[in-house]
Amino acid sequence: MKGKKLIFLSITLSVFVFLVACDPSEYEHNYENLMEHVTQVALIEYDNPAAKELFNQRNKVKPINVEKIVVVEILQEEQKSDFCKTFSESLFMKTWRHEDSPNGLCICLFFDNGNFELVSLEVEFSGIFDSEGNVVEFIGSGLLSKNFVDFFEALDKR
Repeated sequence: MKGKKLIFLSITLSVFVFLVACDPSEYEHNYENLMEHVTQVALIEYDNPAAKELFNQRNKVKPINVEKIVVVEILQEEQKSDFCKTFSESLFMKTWRHEDSPNGLCICLFFDNGNFELVSLEVEFSGIFDSEGNVVEFIGSGLLSKNFVDFFEALDKR
């Protein structure tokens, strides 16, 4: 009887360790880095109804068609510090389940090196792209649960 309990405990512990080890890793945005390198923040619309959900296929993320980016609103410069603070405190996960491209409203951070980061407010998607829309780094989760109404008036009207 003691042997069966030991085997059961070993199996249970192994399953627990396996499940914990499979959690997606976090992606952090550093406040000081954002303040130093972000030149502009915008609320944009990216019309892409063909976006598809992927599972464990981070290498299948599609480039962005920069001509489809429509700027809805530009963040006021005096709000940049507060925005970067809130953004850096937001949790981003390198998720297993995500879209292959964004669709709908996104926050777009433009960097001093010409790259930009798109973070969807409507689907699980965030990534960094070069000025031509090629994928530089795919992050994963979007900001589905974060409220940025305080920063963009257009969000308050929706």
